[in-house]
Amino acid sequence: MKIRNINPAGAVYVAALDMRLVGAGEVVDVTEEVAALLLIQTSNWELAEDGKSKAAEAAREFADKVIADEAAHLAEVSDSSHLVEPPGVEPAETVTAATPGEGEPA
Repeated sequence: MKIRNINPAGAVYVAALDMRLVGAGEVVDVTEEVAALLLIQTSNWELAEDGKSKAAEAAREFADKVIADEAAHLAEVSDSSHLVEPPGVEPAETVTAATPGEGEPA
């Protein structure tokens, strides 16, 4: 499957391609597994399959599916994310300290 680097930063080293440097606008041929990892980064990668062939149509369907699946996954985990508070850990109580203002006694 062919995908194109559209990363606004330009050329990037890609871990999924063994740290290969992929230039701005460069088209690379990747496996479906790698395409699934990269195409969900819709601001950085796009499908480069052109035309109306069966292969191009199948590639577009694949890309649409992985992007939709990732969007659904992100929506699902956003309600239960543990990035702020790890599971099983009670949130700390907020302590409010009164601080004197200018000209007030301490």
